[in-house]
Amino acid sequence: MAIFLTGLVLLIMIFGRFGNVQPIEGTLMITEAVLCPMPPTTASCDTGTPVTLPYNIPARGSADFHDLRFRITAELDGLKRPLAIFLPRVKRSLEITANGTIIQALEPLETRQWNRSILVDINEATAPENTIVLDLRVQGFGQEGLQLWPVFLGPSEILTARKILRDRVAIDLAVFAQAMSVLLFFGHLIVRRALPDEEIHLWLAASALCAIVFLTHFTTPVALLPYPLWTVIWTTMPALYVLFLLKFVTRFFGVKLPMIEASFTLLIGLSFLYAATIMPEGYALLYGAALNSTNIFFGTVVLTTFWVHRRNMGQGTFVLFFFCFCVPLAAGMFEIVLTLSPTALTPLSLFHLAPVFLASVAIYLFISQLITAMKTSKARAGELERLAEEIQAELALSYETLAREREKSAIDKERSRILLDLHDGVGGILANTIAYIDNHGRGDDVIRASLSEALRDLGLMLDGLENSHSLATLFGMIRERLEPLMNDHNLSFDWQVEEEPQIPHQGPSHNLAVARIVQEAITNTIKHANASSIRIYTQQDLVRVSDDGRGFDVTAEPRQGYGLMGMRRRAADLGIGLEIKSGQSGTQISLFLNPQTV
Repeated sequence: MAIFLTGLVLLIMIFGRFGNVQPIEGTLMITEAVLCPMPPTTASCDTGTPVTLPYNIPARGSADFHDLRFRITAELDGLKRPLAIFLPRVKRSLEITANGTIIQALEPLETRQWNRSILVDINEATAPENTIVLDLRVQGFGQEGLQLWPVFLGPSEILTARKILRDRVAIDLAVFAQAMSVLLFFGHLIVRRALPDEEIHLWLAASALCAIVFLTHFTTPVALLPYPLWTVIWTTMPALYVLFLLKFVTRFFGVKLPMIEASFTLLIGLSFLYAATIMPEGYALLYGAALNSTNIFFGTVVLTTFWVHRRNMGQGTFVLFFFCFCVPLAAGMFEIVLTLSPTALTPLSLFHLAPVFLASVAIYLFISQLITAMKTSKARAGELERLAEEIQAELALSYETLAREREKSAIDKERSRILLDLHDGVGGILANTIAYIDNHGRGDDVIRASLSEALRDLGLMLDGLENSHSLATLFGMIRERLEPLMNDHNLSFDWQVEEEPQIPHQGPSHNLAVARIVQEAITNTIKHANASSIRIYTQQDLVRVSDDGRGFDVTAEPRQGYGLMGMRRRAADLGIGLEIKSGQSGTQISLFLNPQTV
């Protein structure tokens, strides 16, 4: 498909004949001339051969030198003066003589007209009559051919405007493409330095440098170096240009073509060394044509790579890239056709427009990467703003939590101080009073039991303070403190702690509240159930106290001293579930520490 489309573009260029010579209104277009025998003499053109312009000698594999003279005789009746001669294109060095006066000197062969048109004014002294005889002497080498296109005679004003128009296409566009290539060269180097991982910009910078050197041939009529060496250099540039574009495409798609790249590099290197050192000077252009004919194959590889990987890029991107690579390849093939064609197809070369199309690819990459960077930057800015808001919210929550923790810590410290004061003060008084009763045998048993219960309750508060992170340990201390009381009532204690109970919010106050519910359940059993055993069973989310006593009616109004209302209130404050079941077989009080299990 890539070959087909490229061939289609080439056919359009060939049969479209862009820039072909057309009559200019108000001027005389001369298409007939006489080819004079050489060496020239005054009467030699009388026996010359009539020819039709454009006259074309196609390029051949020869270093032969061509030196031809054409004579044109024209009537100037009806033409507005001052007059001028306009030639759309000449290959390659031209001398013009008007009525025996040289008005355009023969330029050295190193000075290339190449893609330039020629405009020469004719003064009244040169053409005082209505008839003018023009002798056009054209010189060139066989390796690049020789051409003479139709000659226009007419008003200088009209032909000057036409020359400006043609030079804009042939020269100004080349200057524009060269300036664009300079900007792209430095632009790619800057991007490459900023993004070392983006290798594609290195190869695009190298291709832009090749375009700069190559376009110098179209923008400057004088060779920058000795003519043969300069010809070898600038004719090598298109092949290097294609090589670097091949490297760009393979890196762009992540494709590996090491054999093709290595063979193309070796071909260019060996060809250049041969042309610069061994090859005869007269074959420089022939070398360039032969080397650049290989661009057809390697350029097709580039287009085929685009076609194969077209699904890896957007449709618009693919169309742009494929078109901008297809047209330059067709233009290169068209240049070869122009050089080798036996007939002159058009005086306008299109190959200098190739860098303009390929520069569009580089500009598109710059713009797309800029847009991507802007989108990424905007997305990152939004993400950073969102993260900042989250961090700010987390910090506010942390400050609030820290404030609560500090307040809670201060309260716990104050509670600890009060409890220790109670222990040392009230606890000591209670212990001394009980000891006094026991030692002297005085006092009421009810008072002694109340004092003992108060002392146990005070001890429970201290136990809750010292064991704020373990309910199981706190339950064990309750058992130890209540065990003498249970022995007095002939109660056995069944202790089954399978897992450490975990309440939603650990802390001295919460653990103490759970312990008080358990203590209240045990105390109620001792006082009212007439039971023989008490069983405590724990899991991670369950604490259960059960006995084998006589039970009670749970739905009845609570009697004073049962403390069921206090147990329910504590459970509600903690956010845990409380379930009380009672019957003839005993009472079961269950604490569901995880509300979901209620």
